[in-house]
Amino acid sequence: RWMRGRRKGGESVDLPHCWNRSDTYQHDRRSFSGRGAYRKNVFVPVTPEGGGQWHLRSEGFYGYGDLWIDGRAIASIDGQYLGFDVPLLRSISPGEHLLTVRLDNFFRRRVLPGRRAPDFILHGGLAGRVWLEHVPETRIDESAVEVVCTRGPKGAEIVELRCAVSGVEQPATDLRLNWTIMNLRGEQVAAAGPTPVENAQVTISTMIMDPECWSPDNPRLLWAECRLENHDSVVDTVRLRFGITRAEFRPDEGFFLDRQRIDLHGCNRHESIPGLGNALSPELHRADARILRDYGCNIVRLAHYPQSPAFLDACDELGILVYAEIATWKSVSSSRHWRRAARRQMRHLLLRDRHHPSVILWGMGNESRSRKAYLELRDIARELDPKRPVTYAENHLYRARREKTVGIPDVWGLNYELDKLEEARDACSLRNVVVAECCNNPNSVRGDDSAELTQV
Repeated sequence: RWMRGRRKGGESVDLPHCWNRSDTYQHDRRSFSGRGAYRKNVFVPVTPEGGGQWHLRSEGFYGYGDLWIDGRAIASIDGQYLGFDVPLLRSISPGEHLLTVRLDNFFRRRVLPGRRAPDFILHGGLAGRVWLEHVPETRIDESAVEVVCTRGPKGAEIVELRCAVSGVEQPATDLRLNWTIMNLRGEQVAAAGPTPVENAQVTISTMIMDPECWSPDNPRLLWAECRLENHDSVVDTVRLRFGITRAEFRPDEGFFLDRQRIDLHGCNRHESIPGLGNALSPELHRADARILRDYGCNIVRLAHYPQSPAFLDACDELGILVYAEIATWKSVSSSRHWRRAARRQMRHLLLRDRHHPSVILWGMGNESRSRKAYLELRDIARELDPKRPVTYAENHLYRARREKTVGIPDVWGLNYELDKLEEARDACSLRNVVVAECCNNPNSVRGDDSAELTQV
């Protein structure tokens, strides 16, 4: 009755919101696991000329649930730490409607991480923004927009601009794509097009002379703007921020950025703060990134789940390298359900975050292993982002040998086993090891104040 608007009650909240905000880091207190619902009267505008559909979109959160319009369920949603994108029914007329989102934060084997009690709280609530957005009938597919940079002659950078166009019959002789690359001051750096939309997939190349590459000491960023035009009118526009990076792990030598070797030293980050849970504002995400940089870190591992785009944006701007991964913790499995959820999340993570110049590693899992799962996840990474290596964090090398996951990751992620560094180097294709977790005082006990203080 409450979800249908027929009962009063509830409390007024602002997003982002977490109903475990008082549960974080409380000794002898179990975090709340249950259901909650949000409702709001929203005004659906008239569909703009040219047609299309209104979509409800969100940033990431943990939880499974459903979306209701005017007391009727229209879609199931899985926050999967990346959010949802739900087209609203075309039968919904312009005007005011009651929007309701019902969620839970129960443990489910089919929802990543797929473990009842990982080393982080399965926070409940809409921990990111939610918004209504018009999607044109003929449009640029945002998930397929990609900027690929390759070193060119005489220090230049060849920039390949890729995108896909949806909602048209091919060839679309009246449609053209124009690209513009600008610096953060709004000055044009390069341009490409107009290019006829002769196929659903369109690729255009241009060149930037004497480019400034992104690095921790010089985090130079650019904007790429793609415009779909019909004669003199703009049908759709997508903007993407990126940086030119020349990153590589050289076998037996370490990590290099624009031919300069860089020692990687940093820490793991959980997306939560006592009193707020995981409902953090962009300002707090940026404050976290600034603290890392001020303490001398040049890399952060997003342990162990996809984290907010606001934090990755801050890492791009402040020059902090990122090891990003899907939601796991001792939970990687060969089961059909787990692998299906992992493939989906890996694909969405790469499509959302591959334009961030700060990202240098894709993580497939933490402290558990499955040959079948890791081969599938590695294939997805090589399909969508072949230049960046994959890894997973392993705390028992002998188990990796037993389960035959040795040789699958490009870079070995090592937890705890500091006596296995040389063996770990030999267990991956790029012969590089990242100590992914606990290289300092790994024997502290959670809940023991003295041990935790020693670790700090």
